[in-house]
Amino acid sequence: MRAIGLLFLLCITSISTAQESRYWIFLSDKITDNYNYEAYLSADCIENRKNKGISLYQYSDIPVNNNYVQALRETGAEVENKSRWFNAIAVTADTEELEQIKELGFVEGVRVIRHYMIPAAVTGTQMYDLDALFSVHQMQLSAFQKAEISGKGVRVGIIDAGFKNADSSHYFKHVFSDNRVKAFKDFIDGPREDFWEAKTKGDSHGASVWKMVGGILNKDSLQIQIGMAPDADFYLARTENGDKEHRVEEDDWIAAIEWMDSLGVQLVNTSLGYSDAFDKEEENYTPKQMDGHTTVISKGATMAVEEKGIFVVVSAGNQGNDPFRVVASPGDAEASFTIGATSLVTKSKIGYSSIGTDYTPFLKPNVSCFSSSGTSFSAPAVTGFVACMMQLMPNASNEEIRSVIEKSAHLYDYPNNYIGMGVPNAKKAMKIAKGEKVPLEGEVKEIKVKGRKYKWERYSIQDDYIVVFHKKDDTHVICQQLIPTDPGKEMDKEELDLKEGNCSKGKFKIKKLSVEVKIHRPKKAKRTTLQVDDDVLEIIWE
Repeated sequence: MRAIGLLFLLCITSISTAQESRYWIFLSDKITDNYNYEAYLSADCIENRKNKGISLYQYSDIPVNNNYVQALRETGAEVENKSRWFNAIAVTADTEELEQIKELGFVEGVRVIRHYMIPAAVTGTQMYDLDALFSVHQMQLSAFQKAEISGKGVRVGIIDAGFKNADSSHYFKHVFSDNRVKAFKDFIDGPREDFWEAKTKGDSHGASVWKMVGGILNKDSLQIQIGMAPDADFYLARTENGDKEHRVEEDDWIAAIEWMDSLGVQLVNTSLGYSDAFDKEEENYTPKQMDGHTTVISKGATMAVEEKGIFVVVSAGNQGNDPFRVVASPGDAEASFTIGATSLVTKSKIGYSSIGTDYTPFLKPNVSCFSSSGTSFSAPAVTGFVACMMQLMPNASNEEIRSVIEKSAHLYDYPNNYIGMGVPNAKKAMKIAKGEKVPLEGEVKEIKVKGRKYKWERYSIQDDYIVVFHKKDDTHVICQQLIPTDPGKEMDKEELDLKEGNCSKGKFKIKKLSVEVKIHRPKKAKRTTLQVDDDVLEIIWE
């Protein structure tokens, strides 16, 4: 009987739990009387807004009405998070409690927060030092080092999974010894003294990301810079549960970035993305919803950038080889600085890196760089780059900094939705920022071609491959192609993975005094971009 009674109790508990869900409750108004922004914004936040010409009084900074919070609790619902920006409260409630909530006069709207969702960008939590060094080398870290630019004084936030053992890691010895971990907070398990201990199997991810922003390999008498911004100040937030992923983590992310804003954080890296893979198929986001304004987290990223003056860097996602394919939220927000991943040598899109859509009026990703382990790690490499530019351009707006970084990238003149503007270059970015003339590293030109073939003759080619992007319009790629410059070379599996789509076969031919590249126009191609030896050729098919 006892066993049967226990089974009955478990069934009842299961049914009750199944009826509960998490909801955003949007409120009608706030108490604006006697609001004092100094009570809610730190001195750093106030300084940051003054420097950027941002209003110190914003309705979205005013906290939610505590009377409304209490009224929600009185229904039996459990209050999980409060959002000043959205004037909303996240609650867990059952069906009966939800019906009571809907009847409250101050409730303007209700939105369900679905469960069991896998972040698109969190795949592979290990990042090898060699990969990290390749990433920063590809973006010319040495130029920042020579100029003694290292992100000094820039307040950088990282919203991620846990930061396992970071306090004892040699990668962050320089940060802790200088007391530059300014704040940290766990938005899943609440305040805890053991912040650096793992709660889940995925809690090394945040530390790996942090390493890519500002880590130094400091071991066995070696000191090798891994991230571009080792001298930044850091603010850390854990919003991801590595054992069991829920879309409820979207509102944890909102809470985290509001917290960082109040502390005056200038730059935020989020190597997370939200797209599909729910337990229940009907709860998945669709690619069409990756439009920059559907998901709450994308709206939060947009508000952070446009209203709070925070530079938000986001990983594009790792679904380039999946049916979903497109950039996940909040990387889909126009305001986000979205980072894809390239191969190291060819700077072509690496297979897994998610692509930009063809149904939004803006281009994604913005830029890309090398990562063999996911866009989770290309994003923080670029975040370090941004921090360095913030140090170099302390009076510049975020839009000006963003523009300089994009202009330094190798495909700025002819970007596409595979790798955006291409790979940023620190040496070029510094010259652009200072208004100096940027020496041409290669030829960039555009030609019009009639017919379906084009022969490109050159004196020589040094690169092992010619990278080809066939496009249906100015920016949207039909297929990516690699043409070996050794006609007898057999492409290995990794190289074959970089060839995407049904491209017609290009040819490379060695002649007596020159080399010849023969390009065939695929069906529906309106443009073709070729890159080799720092040269870029844009073919407009007529």
